[in-house]
Amino acid sequence: MEDDSLLTKKKGGCPDSTPNLNLGVSCEIGPISNRKRLQEAYRIRLEAAQFQRALPLPGHPCNGDENLYPNKIGNFSKALPHNQLGEVILAAYSSLIGALSTGDPEEFEFIPLGGSTKLVDPQAAYDVEHLHCFTDPGFFFLVKGSVSVQLLPVRVA
Repeated sequence: MEDDSLLTKKKGGCPDSTPNLNLGVSCEIGPISNRKRLQEAYRIRLEAAQFQRALPLPGHPCNGDENLYPNKIGNFSKALPHNQLGEVILAAYSSLIGALSTGDPEEFEFIPLGGSTKLVDPQAAYDVEHLHCFTDPGFFFLVKGSVSVQLLPVRVA
């Protein structure tokens, strides 16, 4: 709470001098004081955080690609080393999955990388609990869809 009685007000509601640790003397103009605005902003952020905390956690459905393709061709492998066919090196992929499973920051340091691309903040995936993520349709669906589009007859007018 702010004690406005300590301030001498001028015309227009501006006090003669308001101590400001950053700027020395400042003038507050507006419907509410800086202190009340600060308290209101805090209350809004607190209520938003409490609302988010009360939301149910969404499920994390799996599209089955991890088990369907042993070479992990339909899974995320950016920045990991790949063979000449463009398939991820399975030991590196296993290292990534192991680090993600434990969440141990040290394990992320030992994931083998390929080329000059880096894994940038892979732990950020842990911060999106309340975002609704749709299940990827899967690699087979994408391949089947692209083949069927290519096989459609072209009608010449």
